[in-house]
Amino acid sequence: MATEIVHNKKRHIDESESADDTEILTQKQRLIEKSELDFIQFLLCPQDLTTSFDVITDDPIPNIVPIFNFCSQEQDTTNCSGSTSMVVGSFYIPKTNEEKPLGEDAHFICAEEQIIGVADGVGGWAKKGIDSGKYSRELMENAESSIQKQKQQDKSSTADIDLMKVLNEAFLNTKAMGSSTACMLSLANDTLHAVNVGDSGFVVIRDGVIVYKSEIQQSRFNCPFQLGNSKNSNDPSVAEKISFPVKPGDIIVMGTDGLFDNVHDFELELVVNNGVDSWESDAPHTLAWRIAQYALENSKNTELYTPFARECSKAGFEQRGGKYDDITVIVAHIWPL
Repeated sequence: MATEIVHNKKRHIDESESADDTEILTQKQRLIEKSELDFIQFLLCPQDLTTSFDVITDDPIPNIVPIFNFCSQEQDTTNCSGSTSMVVGSFYIPKTNEEKPLGEDAHFICAEEQIIGVADGVGGWAKKGIDSGKYSRELMENAESSIQKQKQQDKSSTADIDLMKVLNEAFLNTKAMGSSTACMLSLANDTLHAVNVGDSGFVVIRDGVIVYKSEIQQSRFNCPFQLGNSKNSNDPSVAEKISFPVKPGDIIVMGTDGLFDNVHDFELELVVNNGVDSWESDAPHTLAWRIAQYALENSKNTELYTPFARECSKAGFEQRGGKYDDITVIVAHIWPL
């Protein structure tokens, strides 16, 4: 039923696209086929993981190293429920900022518990001298603590971990100033369970096609729902609860808006499909790196018709090119047990 609803929604979106949008997308596809072909080939070549690049000079920045995390297929699956498990890797590229070298994104991977999560500190707090990255990092740390607490209370199965309870406890225990979006996802009984607040999110790719994409929650353009301690912030009651069945071979891509603001769905499908077909790109952390680097390149381009440029146009603003931002990508392969 969930799949059918998603497919109906996707057809509705496709049928409602205007001729102008279709033409722009066609132009973008031609760009990929021609001028960006070299970069696509770069993504598919076996290379060592690199440092992040400066948005202006393209020079490597040795003091800001992206964070990557890989959980191998040999992880303990004793507590997994159902017939599938997630094999997960991640990659994070913070914005170049000497005052905030860790950026404003945060994420975690609980491999044994089959739970992943991302958070994106809201940058607007910088105007008040507040680093909202501290809030997002504390929120994710508290989420991990809540997961471990629930695991100790019920050691029978990861299926018993309640993500809404995790989100609530993490929210109540986070005392830092600032605010953040949050998205957490677990795999239990061959079904993805997720809670989402704001504009971080995830997609499910099956047979090379996105069959599910979480929706953005925002009060107005570029103002996502956000958890925080101020009177203008939201609490976990606004979180959307999601369930979606998966099967072996599915690929989950979770990320912050640094990914989704800069990469169209068809581009993400392209990078993932090419990566999966290439043996050197098959590891989740390597694929996460390739996706993040692709998003970074788009964010630096001042001419591309990006998702962010499209949403700016809908809101009545003229904006071309990408949106330079922290970029977090988590890739999860669904494997049979």
